[in-house]
Amino acid sequence: MAPVTITYTSHPAPSQPINQAIKSLKDQLPLRNLHWKPTTRTSLRTIQELNVELVELGDVPTGGRSALGSVLEQPLVNLCMVVCEVGQLCYS
Repeated sequence: MAPVTITYTSHPAPSQPINQAIKSLKDQLPLRNLHWKPTTRTSLRTIQELNVELVELGDVPTGGRSALGSVLEQPLVNLCMVVCEVGQLCYS
């Protein structure tokens, strides 16, 4: 199975706190033991392991579905990281 693509961007441009956050996120991959309960079922569902690829937003091809294939191959999660005035990293 192809990895799930998650894009990220930062403001201001990549800095030490943002680079550290990206490294920390990558150190946690692949994600393991994801649990959720669908609204249409009563049982708990589990994904044992999910491969994730973190890609900088500017590195993702543009041009609609034809550039990336099907909708499922496009990034469904986008992270925006902002360095606050106190020098800490804030996620949104």
